[in-house]
Amino acid sequence: MQHYILNLATHAPMGYSRVMKTIVETSEFQKQASKLLSDDERHALINLLATSPCMGDVISGTGGFRKLRFARQDKGKSGGVRAIYFYYEEKELVLIAIVYAKGTQDNLSAAQKATLHQFATAIKGAK
Repeated sequence: MQHYILNLATHAPMGYSRVMKTIVETSEFQKQASKLLSDDERHALINLLATSPCMGDVISGTGGFRKLRFARQDKGKSGGVRAIYFYYEEKELVLIAIVYAKGTQDNLSAAQKATLHQFATAIKGAK
């Protein structure tokens, strides 16, 4: 098992995907997800990102991070969350960095974008 940047957890690649991907969660994502998502919702989000990693919109100024709108079970459209993640196609790696409730934040701050850009640069530079 490989660990990337800070305290991260990895998941076994999906068995049904033609190309297996490594899913990496930051400790910040894990902390936020435990407050916002049930275990089933968290696993559904991870599976969605593993099977459709290009689904989210690319966020400018982040080095390639994406924002995915994810509906929570029985919460309706306004009860959804936003997941911020990075897909590094060359390594088939999905790094899930942040998750937050829809109503808590509209856009990422300049400081958040700069931090994400540093993550993306580090991931792309890792051998």
